[in-house]
Amino acid sequence: MAETHVLSALRSKYAELMGQLRVLERDAERLRVDLSHVECAIRLFNPDCELPTGKRPRKANRWSVGGNGTRMALAVLRDADRPLTAHEITLEAMRRAQMPTDDGIVVKAVASSLRGSLKRRVGNGVVVVEGFPKRWAIEGRT
Repeated sequence: MAETHVLSALRSKYAELMGQLRVLERDAERLRVDLSHVECAIRLFNPDCELPTGKRPRKANRWSVGGNGTRMALAVLRDADRPLTAHEITLEAMRRAQMPTDDGIVVKAVASSLRGSLKRRVGNGVVVVEGFPKRWAIEGRT
């Protein structure tokens, strides 16, 4: 006979997975209905339109959720004693967020996102320091 604690854990895991599957099936049905509505709207404007087959959804990361990355980057700039490049800000912010910094692709993606955030904040507390590479600082601290 199987160990009762093993069997209990497996039954619990089974129930958890079944619950996740039901939620996903319900979401899939809702998405199919939404998709048919959008298709009908497209057909109103162009009945002969060839519809796309789909594209891969973007995967959210801890960096971009709720402006956490921007807040962390601004904290790095406030603590810095000199203007920093986006790459330097990214590495320090990722360290503070306890994100691994050894994957160059992830670091580049985060740095790109950070650059956009900093550009939008220029004149609103953030300044770009002249020169190459572009360096960023908090207004009044250059």
